[in-house]
Amino acid sequence: MTEKIINLLKSNAATSKQLQLATGYSQAVVSRKLRKLGDKVITLDQQRPPQYLLSGDAFGVGNKVPISLTNHDGELCLVGFLRPIKPKGFYYESNDKTSKVLLGGNKGLFTDLPYYLDDLRPQGFLGRQIAKKMSRISEEFPTKSSYWNSNQIGRFIIANNDDLTGNIALGEQPLLRLKKKPKTTKRSEYATIANEIMQGEIFGSSAGGEQPKFTAFNHELQSHVIVKFSPKGESEIAHRWRDVLLSEHHANQALNSISVEAAQTHVFEQGGRLFLESIRFDRKSMFGKCPMISLQAIDSEFVGSGENWLKTGQKLVQLKLMQVQYLSTIKLLSAFGSLINNTDMHLGNLSLTFNNKEFKPLPIYDMCSMGFAPKASEVHAFSFTPSPIKSLELEDNEEVKIKRAIGCFWKGLANDKRLSKEFRKFIKAHP
Repeated sequence: MTEKIINLLKSNAATSKQLQLATGYSQAVVSRKLRKLGDKVITLDQQRPPQYLLSGDAFGVGNKVPISLTNHDGELCLVGFLRPIKPKGFYYESNDKTSKVLLGGNKGLFTDLPYYLDDLRPQGFLGRQIAKKMSRISEEFPTKSSYWNSNQIGRFIIANNDDLTGNIALGEQPLLRLKKKPKTTKRSEYATIANEIMQGEIFGSSAGGEQPKFTAFNHELQSHVIVKFSPKGESEIAHRWRDVLLSEHHANQALNSISVEAAQTHVFEQGGRLFLESIRFDRKSMFGKCPMISLQAIDSEFVGSGENWLKTGQKLVQLKLMQVQYLSTIKLLSAFGSLINNTDMHLGNLSLTFNNKEFKPLPIYDMCSMGFAPKASEVHAFSFTPSPIKSLELEDNEEVKIKRAIGCFWKGLANDKRLSKEFRKFIKAHP
């Protein structure tokens, strides 16, 4: 019988020697009983001496949940299994195709859901709508995703793999699913979709961020896109949000002009709203996907600073999880944001991709003059005094780039006829 072994492992990991002492069994008997338990026991071979853990079921799909990555062609590659651990936690059981970054900071052991899966819980504007809909489907799901536990997050991911950011897939279903062409959406349909979303409908995936948005596969571009939109009408709040969306478009153009990768965006008006359409960089053509994990999730696993982009980036370089040349990109982004009144440069607004052993910054998104946005449904007068460039501790070549990008940004914004008169007047008064 194996009950003694099971009862001991329910509360803690143990070595063979510890199991022998606790049960009175010989080494040969312990080994035989562990083999008899099969997949119920996880062996940590990288530990010396090896440790044994008891696996439990999770997400309603068993004790060995496949983890796959989707490549640029839309093909899935099995890279390991997520093994639930008793009494709590998970173990990533890797294969030879696993990136070391997926193992986290403790050789595949996690006290809760792995950071890159927790990052996939519904977030932001669309996330709130999705969480409410999930709670209507099942009373087991709280109406706010921030209250979801690991079991609820895992079940949600397994049921909605296709719509999530990045390229990580959980469960067996994605490996068995046949490819289906995504539903195409024309730009002429955007106004109708925006109206439906503001009435509580859900359209597309759980893209993060607080601004109203939806995701789609655009007919004209034949690309996956994220589309933000302003409030409808000519109210003061609507005009201010238009200004913020325009600032994001011109920020992207300015950064791309100095070879700092930013989202490719298009702006147009339709149905009384302004739309900002961004081509998704976690998608390739029709079926392909790319890795994408927020810096916030990466920081929580490897760093734990919770401070800013640059400090987390510096720590990742020290840990040999990112190459040092990317710190210059992060420094330029931080400096640029501070000079355009971006007050929303939290760790969730920068994401990284990964290869077999390290991270790399993805193109920037949500880079805008958020400090001018309405606050608590009130529109305040334009007011902003940027820090002197010399105080930003840039290298000479970085300072040259920033000056060029900032000039491009403010000039492009001031010349945009869709900008409000108040914002244009403010820019001209503060050259």
